[in-house]
Formats: sequence, C-alpha cells, structure tokens
Amino acid sequence: MDKLNSAVILLIGGLALNNAMASVKDPTKPVFHSTPSEQSSAKKVKRKQQLTAIFLKKANKQAIINERLYNEGDYVGDYVGDKKLIKINATSVILQNSEGVSRLTLITSIKKLKK
Repeated sequence: MDKLNSAVILLIGGLALNNAMASVKDPTKPVFHSTPSEQSSAKKVKRKQQLTAIFLKKANKQAIINERLYNEGDYVGDYVGDKKLIKINATSVILQNSEGVSRLTLITSIKKLKK
C-alpha cells in the first residue's frame, strides 16, 4: 500500500510541476524567435537584401542573397510581390518588381579561380 501511495503522490507532484512549468518562459528561446501563430499575426518586416556570392557557369548562373541560393528568374523573398532576379552579372544582380528595377552589388572582393 505504501508503494501505491508513493506512486500516486509522485504522479500528482509530477502533474503539478508540469502545469507550473508550462507558464515559465524558456530561457534558451531566442528573443527574436516566434511561433507560427505569432508570425501570422505579426507585421511582416522585410530585411535589406544582401548579395554575398555569385556563381557563373556557362549553363547556370546563381547568386546567394540573404543566405539563400537563387537562379535567374527566381523570386527573391518570401512574399508575393517580391522582386524577381532578372540578371546575374559578374559583380552584381538586377532585381525587378512593380516598383521598378534595382541592383545589388557584391559586398566582398572577387577572386577568379583557375580551371
């Protein structure tokens, strides 16, 4: 009987602790982190676009913008109406949307590799 009482007390204590912990904020959660429900209700803020790399191959030109890889013709960003990547050059890319055309230039120096 003592084992049963101990088990019941542990179970009730565990449930109480679980409920108490549910209301405690996670100290390891980043300040800027948001849940999917928070993301849908929050205002969408676009960050400045940053070109960090360009890869030129004969058949395929690619660029890394905001840590994502894009090809010519891709839309840059996560939202409808974002800019379309219309041209990739050796040192810059050309983007276009309904507001007009813009150019992003590489932020680092260029190194040409020997084949």
